[in-house]
Amino acid sequence: MTPTWFTAPPQFSNLQIPNAFILPFDQTVPGMFTIGKKQYAGIQFYYIVFPYKSGHFTVPPFPIQVTGPPEGSSVSRPWNLRTREIPFSVKEVPAEADAGYWLVAKNIFVTERWNKPLTHLKVGDVLERTDQIDARGTLPQFIPPIPLDTIDWASEYPRDPMLRDQRNDQDANGSRTQKTVYLIEKEGEFMIPEMTVRWWNPQLEKMFSKQTPAHTIHVAPNENLGILKTLKDSLGSHTSNTVSVSAGPRKIGGLPWYVFYMYVLDGLLSLFVLVITLLCVFRYFKMKMAIYKISESYLFRRFLKSKDDPASVINQLYHWWDNRKTNRTIASIQNEVTDTSFLQEWSAMEKNFYSNDPVAINTAVLKKQATKFRKEMKTGEIQNPLNIMQQEWPLDAYP
Repeated sequence: MTPTWFTAPPQFSNLQIPNAFILPFDQTVPGMFTIGKKQYAGIQFYYIVFPYKSGHFTVPPFPIQVTGPPEGSSVSRPWNLRTREIPFSVKEVPAEADAGYWLVAKNIFVTERWNKPLTHLKVGDVLERTDQIDARGTLPQFIPPIPLDTIDWASEYPRDPMLRDQRNDQDANGSRTQKTVYLIEKEGEFMIPEMTVRWWNPQLEKMFSKQTPAHTIHVAPNENLGILKTLKDSLGSHTSNTVSVSAGPRKIGGLPWYVFYMYVLDGLLSLFVLVITLLCVFRYFKMKMAIYKISESYLFRRFLKSKDDPASVINQLYHWWDNRKTNRTIASIQNEVTDTSFLQEWSAMEKNFYSNDPVAINTAVLKKQATKFRKEMKTGEIQNPLNIMQQEWPLDAYP
């Protein structure tokens, strides 16, 4: 772990333990780890140790070289670390593991398949039985061969077993698939015994078992018995002791390819939803900004922040004046504003802008008086001059 970051992959040494088989995993697992109130970036590298016998063992210290900057610096440097010594003990074979088929695993699954229904059989028929043991917490090489049943009504021809390595990032898993071909040689009623698989769970320290069902078959006679010798020669030529091992599904970044592509699709969908959401938010705020930029408060603020030259002040003042939300029918500044100081500064500014005889102006006074007028207009202290005129001289009083 590091409080900063790694600038190169850590270099792990080979782990060696006498009287034990070591399985290093191919992929490292990065992550974030919290110790106390501090977070560290870290990389986990897994080994699985399979001791050959019982007794006391020790995982010896071994060096690891990492590269990264120390805390508070951005300059990378190499670091030589060394793991601590880890003692452990391996127990004797449990008393429950007497003679019979058994293995050590966390859990197993047993399946049985036949190439054809076990009905309407006759002498000379060929049956193919497929037994598969899927084990969690052990390698396929440690799943013992499935023992053949002792029968006298058929010849048995075992096929090459298939070992499949299905380890993940943190555990060893595997399966053994074993096929057996039966050439039926006798007529009558016979029993195919069940197959019992027992396993010792080292975490629960308990023996478990699973078994396939037993089958009773009836074999009818067959007049054409000459085919038996030909079938025996053909089936015997396929017998082999070769063991093939499959490495399991292809991995990308330490994940099975189908899990990796599921994460990619999920990431693309999340990215699509995020982009659509951001576009909607952008359009919403763009619309709100457009509405805000034609509002009375925004235009008045632009007038107050306008330059002191007459052209800029007059342009911004008229822009605000013409876009006010008011029910007044008189839009002229001279007819509506009654403040003398405001009108004096306004007249001086117009004269300065429209005539060739400039006079001294004070835009600060004009902006101050405009602010006062706007406040009075909003609070209703200013009456509509047209309404006053209609009250003093009613229009219907004239012919």
